[in-house]
Amino acid sequence: MLTFIRKVYHNRKKEYHLLLIILIFLSAFEFSFLAMYDAFTHFEFPIETRASLNAIPALPAFIAFILSAFVTKYFIINKKQEFSILLLSGRSPKDLFTYLMIQFGGLTAIAFLIGIALGNGIMYIINYTLSGTSSVQMNYQVPTVILYNFCFVIFTLLVILAISAHQFVRLDTDLAKYVSHKSVLAKPPYKPQMSAIHKKKTPIFSIIISCFIVFLTVQSLFQLMNSDLSFQNLLMSFVYALAGIILIVNTTIPLIYDLMHNSILLKHPILMNGLSHFSEFSRVMATLMNLNVCIIPIIIFLLFFSSYNPVVAAIVFPCFLMTIIMIGLCFLLRFTIYDHEQRMPLATYYAIGYSPQKLKLILIIKNLLFLILVIIIPFLFLGELLYKSYLENLLSISTIIGIAVSYFCIYMAIMIYIFIKERITLKEVTNNVKYLNRGQ
Repeated sequence: MLTFIRKVYHNRKKEYHLLLIILIFLSAFEFSFLAMYDAFTHFEFPIETRASLNAIPALPAFIAFILSAFVTKYFIINKKQEFSILLLSGRSPKDLFTYLMIQFGGLTAIAFLIGIALGNGIMYIINYTLSGTSSVQMNYQVPTVILYNFCFVIFTLLVILAISAHQFVRLDTDLAKYVSHKSVLAKPPYKPQMSAIHKKKTPIFSIIISCFIVFLTVQSLFQLMNSDLSFQNLLMSFVYALAGIILIVNTTIPLIYDLMHNSILLKHPILMNGLSHFSEFSRVMATLMNLNVCIIPIIIFLLFFSSYNPVVAAIVFPCFLMTIIMIGLCFLLRFTIYDHEQRMPLATYYAIGYSPQKLKLILIIKNLLFLILVIIIPFLFLGELLYKSYLENLLSISTIIGIAVSYFCIYMAIMIYIFIKERITLKEVTNNVKYLNRGQ
């Protein structure tokens, strides 16, 4: 077992190192959130204020837990091939649990120890910032926070076991189908009912819903720009606009693809495949996109609340920054798995006659759509919200600049990484014949 683990590690060092880095940051941020929570318990505030203060670090800590489960899920999914080899070699499900816990448990233990040190460093920076704005310090008990963090890790491992059991059951079913030579049809890249083979009536109801979604998004944007914007209207317009963008990505664009498939897209295969790749990529990233839509308005609400308390203001922005970094790192991990999965489809496109230039153009279309709809437009909404908040004296100019710069830089760095990594992947696929000799 250990020999097999060492071989797997040496063959996939980059993925393991990326996973370890993500787990270290998650552990460090969890430590920081729990340290803030412990510090707030020692403040002599009224009960109502204390409850609100405790919610500030508790929310990002809960997000960190969700992201830990998210990372675990895709770590396990990415190892299904290894699990299949072990099962077909005569290993029991107990051996698979052992195999998983040795790997993930070891990475978690390393991340836990490094995260404590890094989390203490983050809290030192926060206290240093507080010393320049107020006399209040975030005093926390290190042993208590370590105990909280340890319980957090144990609970995460229990969730891992639950996820693992579910995945093993699915894996066993897949293996049974494979052994019995039952074929499993893959999901088509577009809806079959509108294809040339299975053409049906135009989906009037879906079109009406999509038009309503577009109208709601545009209306929310205009309301965000032109209304007098009380606090409630300001935040709700922002939420509706972001939710509208996500619904457009997940429903409207696939519908447009479906409706235009026979009449237009078949005449422009590059555009057709670009839209198909975008739909698949947005589906893969849907969980993180939806989480981002839910979290940003909540954090901004806390920032509005913190404007009346300099201590809270100094805490909320680091929480916002760490939350964005956590989501961004999970974006990178999910993309790494997606990049590995799309190598065979790219090789197939290349084998049937698509040149590297055409494949590059397909990926550019996919990435530009994702950049515009998922990154730039929400950023413009965020900028408008922050600008109106400044006019209403809800946020300081330094806080606004910090939010805008951190959000834009983190997500633009992710997109630059995606562009560069896919260029490397495409070059590797088109120059390495092994991808053309491997079945799925």
